[in-house]
Parts: sequence; C-alpha cells; structure tokens
Amino acid sequence: MASPVSNIDHIFSKESTCPICLEEYVEPKVLPCLHNICKKCLKELLHHHTTSFRCPICRAVCPIPERGVDGFPTNDYLARLIRDSPAKKVIQEIRKAVKDCSEKLAVVRRIYDEARIDVERQGETIKNKIHEDFDNLVEVLRKQKEALCIEVDGLVEKEEKKHPACFLALQTKTLLTHVEGSLKLRDALDTANDKEHLMSRIRDANVACTKLSHLHTAETEKPKALFEFVAHKDVLQCVSGNMFGAVGLKGQLTTSNTLISSPVSEDLESLEVLKPGTRFHSLNIPQPLRRKFQPFAMAMNDEGDVAVSDQGNHTVLLYSKQGEFLARIGGRGSKDGNLESPTGVTFLTRHLIAIADGCLFGNLLVFKRLIVQVDSHAVSSD
Repeated sequence: MASPVSNIDHIFSKESTCPICLEEYVEPKVLPCLHNICKKCLKELLHHHTTSFRCPICRAVCPIPERGVDGFPTNDYLARLIRDSPAKKVIQEIRKAVKDCSEKLAVVRRIYDEARIDVERQGETIKNKIHEDFDNLVEVLRKQKEALCIEVDGLVEKEEKKHPACFLALQTKTLLTHVEGSLKLRDALDTANDKEHLMSRIRDANVACTKLSHLHTAETEKPKALFEFVAHKDVLQCVSGNMFGAVGLKGQLTTSNTLISSPVSEDLESLEVLKPGTRFHSLNIPQPLRRKFQPFAMAMNDEGDVAVSDQGNHTVLLYSKQGEFLARIGGRGSKDGNLESPTGVTFLTRHLIAIADGCLFGNLLVFKRLIVQVDSHAVSSD
C-alpha cells in the first residue's frame, strides 16, 4: 500500500518549518529578503528593535514598516500549501483519532472508577459485617466467661462451707462469743454456778481443734483437685482453625471447600493427642499435578504407606512412609483403570486399595469400585 505522504511532502515539510520556533508556520510573514517567519516569532524578534533588524537566516538588514509586524505581507501561498498538504491532512486525521480515543478512554476510566468504587464499597460492607459478627461473638463469649466465673465463685463458696475446719471454726467462735458475753452480762455468782457447763464446752472445742490440726499436719498427699473446666470441643476446634468464616466471590463458597465440619462428640472421645516431638513428613506433589491438585480423602496401611485421592487430577497418589512419591493410579476417562473425581480411598490389605470413584451433583451420587494392587515398586490396576 502506497504511503499517503510523498517525497515532495518530506522536502516541503522542511520548508514549512519556521527557522525560529522550529514548528510549522502559523501565519507566515515574508521579509524583504524573501525569507519567511511566523508572525508570533517575528513579533518577539522586533520587540528589541525600532527601525530595522537582521534576518535570522541570511543576516540581511530588514527595515521595519510603520505598522510593525502587520506591515509585513503574509505568505498566503505558503500558508495554503501547508493547510492543503497531504502530511497536514494525515496529521489532522491522526490527531482527530487520538482525540476520539482519548474521549472513549475517559468514558472507560469513568466506568472503571464507578466499578472500583462499587467493589470497594462492597468490600467495606463485608468487612463491617465481619467486624459486627466478630464483636457479637466476643460479646457472647464475654458473657459466658462472666457466667462461668460466677458459677466458679458459687462452687468455691459451697466447697469452703463443706470443709470441717469451716464448720468447727464457726461453732468455736460462737461458743467463745457466748462465753465472753456471759462473763460481761451475768453476775459472778451465776457464772460460777455455770462453770462446769462452760468449761466442758470449751474443752470439747479444744479437743476438736487439736484433732483437726493433727489430721491436717499428718496429711502428706497434695490436696485433690476439686474443680475442673472442660472447654466445649466444638468451640475449641472452631477457634483453633480458620472456621470463624470465609470470604470469596459470591456463589463460589460452599461448606465443603471453606469449612471443616466439626466431629460429633462420640468421635471426639477417640481422638489421639500428638505427643511433643512427633515427626511429620510433607507429601511432595508432582509438578504437573500441582495446579489442579484437590485432595479429598487420605488412607494409610500398616506399613505407613499413604494414599491420597485427588479430585482435581482424577487420580490417586501413593506415597511411602517418609512422604516420598511412589506412583499415581488412574487418570480422567471412562475406560478401565480411569477415574472421574475419586472420593473415598482405603487400604483393604497392605497391598490392596479400594477407591470410591464418582461425582456428587446435588442428591445424585454415583460410585464404581476399583481394586488396585499396590507395592513399593509398581502399581497395576485390575
């Protein structure tokens, strides 16, 4: 395709440039020496001259007309050539396209700004909801904490009153108060007549206090624990994991991929606590499978070999006891040995593994069973 700008236009573009501002002529003025200068540049040039000046191109002396810059004739022919030249038209076309594109860009930016503001507003709404729910949860826990502490105070007071020393101290104090009151309020003769009764009660109190002191001194075992606090296991599991909630795009969050279901109380009784120093091995996922890796279930045989069902890659991965990758079973397809979103997996024996293969859509559950021979060197499907 031929260029809209010819070689003549290239030559003409040099002649259409003002020697002072080096831009395209705007209302070119003709000097007596026949050179051209923009009207604006000529006006600035004559600012420091009154009668004459030298041409900036040929240095010829040019007298200044009485009308100043307006006294120099305008080169209409040159101005018309510049206006009608193909290069000028191309530039104008490009500038118009740039202007149109800039206007459309402004519309796109306005749309983006509106979308960004809406997304940020929705994000703030979700964060406020998270803060509100969290504060409500904290308030509920705070009230439960206060209620539990009040309950503990009641248990402490009840146990304190049940202790023999508490009862004996109360009875002895009442007796001593009664005796001291009698000494103050009753006359000496009545008190003397009541001596045997008062002394008997005082002796009984002394004997009881002595026996209790001896029993307390003789006790060598540490006091048994009277109270205990059993935290709700569902709550502990909730706060120990990432189960306060989850965020994501609307419609893409489900309880199966964001929350870990809490085990029932019967199952919690059989949970084992890992001892300090327990060693863990990371399972190395093969590089080609990492992007779609979506584990669903895991099983282990008596030798410590591990099988992991991977729904994302439609396969089952096998690992040694040390976490070393051994082999993979299946692959997406409908032929024998292929899998389609495997779910459950278990070892029937040390060398036999059962895979529950199927998809779960709503209430529809389809399974087909595969029995696979496994050893530490090879994997074959039957």
